[in-house]
Amino acid sequence: MFERIIGKAQAVAAQRRNAQIERLAQVTPPPGITITRTEEGVVLSGKRLRRRLITDPALRSFGR
Repeated sequence: MFERIIGKAQAVAAQRRNAQIERLAQVTPPPGITITRTEEGVVLSGKRLRRRLITDPALRSFGR
């Protein structure tokens, strides 16, 4: 009964997810951080990234 609606909702969700991933991949990262696009999304990597996420406000607001 709801197969068409569910299919459409899944297609819209996938499209928006891909658009968000592309937007994040285009953002210039803070110094020392690299952005890698994967099939599942975006991967941030960098030296002491976990600590920097806590102490660096610019990194915490990354992608907004």
